[in-house]
Amino acid sequence: MGGINLFCFPFAGGSSTYYMRWQKYLHPGIDLKIIELSGRGNRITEPLYEEFEELIDDVYMKIRNQLLEKPYALFGHSMGSLITYELTRIIQQKDNNLPVHLFCSGRNSPNKKSITSMHKLPDEEFKNEVLLLGGTPKEVLACEELMEIFMPILKSDFKIVENYEHRFIYGNEKVRVPMIILNGIQDQLIDIKELEEWREFSTEQCSFHLFNDDHFFINKHVGDITKIINNTLIDEKNYHQLKII
Repeated sequence: MGGINLFCFPFAGGSSTYYMRWQKYLHPGIDLKIIELSGRGNRITEPLYEEFEELIDDVYMKIRNQLLEKPYALFGHSMGSLITYELTRIIQQKDNNLPVHLFCSGRNSPNKKSITSMHKLPDEEFKNEVLLLGGTPKEVLACEELMEIFMPILKSDFKIVENYEHRFIYGNEKVRVPMIILNGIQDQLIDIKELEEWREFSTEQCSFHLFNDDHFFINKHVGDITKIINNTLIDEKNYHQLKII
């Protein structure tokens, strides 16, 4: 069985369907694997997560058999970036069938604790803060019927991310996987000067791509991002320098 699997994980409030449009940009040798988290999409009847560790354990159990099919890589944006990193740690401890590459997007290094507590805000204030981040259409936030479904998901995701602390739950080793870090230079949730700290979390090559955009640069730069993925996983070109796109 040829090719490579690419597992993609969503940002807070996101669903697996977000990445479906990527398929037409990805090399034919890359099989897109979109993972639905509990409490949304086709798992809407299942409970939301109380802790980040619960999410990681759930995702691992869902995909562990697929990890044996063929080589694979992991991509995640924002909350998904933490999922990608922590999932690799548990795989490294339990299976050692490691991904060939990690793509961590829209997030500072795991040791940087969240500086916000948005999940504790009253609903209206919370919606205003989410609107400022971008990525969620104003029409969705203004629709009461949609927000009855969407608000609990958003707040639950923000809670587990904002309460996340980097601990050696799955061992204290660095991940033994090369990493590509992607971020928007206008993202107010990260400190560009601190991105180099990602190098401390892998024993392998760690390279960086910066986009002249905000936190949700992935909405506008699908072609650029998937080109980086294609070149890394298929063409085996070197993308080790810092690039601003």
